[in-house]
Amino acid sequence: MLRIPVGMYNRIISLSAAIARVNQVSRNLANAVNSGRNLTNLSQVNINLSILELINLGYTEKQITGIEDDTIYYNYGIRLPLFSLFYHRRFLTSSQHPLLLRKYFSGDLSGVIGESVFVYYLVHDIGIPPYDIAHLRPYKRKNWLSPDFLLYDHQKRLSSLFKTTTYSTKIYAEVKGCMGDIDHKRIKKALEQLSRSVRNSNQFGILFILNRPRMSDYKATLIIVRG
Repeated sequence: MLRIPVGMYNRIISLSAAIARVNQVSRNLANAVNSGRNLTNLSQVNINLSILELINLGYTEKQITGIEDDTIYYNYGIRLPLFSLFYHRRFLTSSQHPLLLRKYFSGDLSGVIGESVFVYYLVHDIGIPPYDIAHLRPYKRKNWLSPDFLLYDHQKRLSSLFKTTTYSTKIYAEVKGCMGDIDHKRIKKALEQLSRSVRNSNQFGILFILNRPRMSDYKATLIIVRG
């Protein structure tokens, strides 16, 4: 069992205002995450590692099926198929947000763990149905990157985090995982990615950070943003 405390930055970030001074905002957020200041303790997520592995196979950007098995694919740059038990059929026809159906193997485990823990938290602690969570394909088109996840919150299960029940049920989320302290440049990139999709005042987004400062235990931080 893996136990990870979850905290939340104590104010909601307005992206329309934050992007105008994104360097300063990202530095402030990085300082808060790394120091633990200006954060509210939400809960502790207790993770069953077997379930986390299934989530990894179904939802994360980078396929991890075992280092020994994947080394040959990694060396030759072969794409690996995404094995998914969870995707809802409606996501498969989305032309605006193509799904990640095939992906490159990568040894960047921190990002994989972060995405897996985020989905685990949504499903097992927040109660978002698995079929209402989709991983989007990060793709470059004129230097454009999508956020990592698209969520549908029809039952307003995230209302306690957003502090309102009046919001679009379509939620975008970006996940950053790292060993050690989070760098402000990664938070800046996340805010810029979210700002491209979270544009209206009734739209909310989530930046989920999982890090392991100074090789201590993992901790998770939620930063809520709105358009």
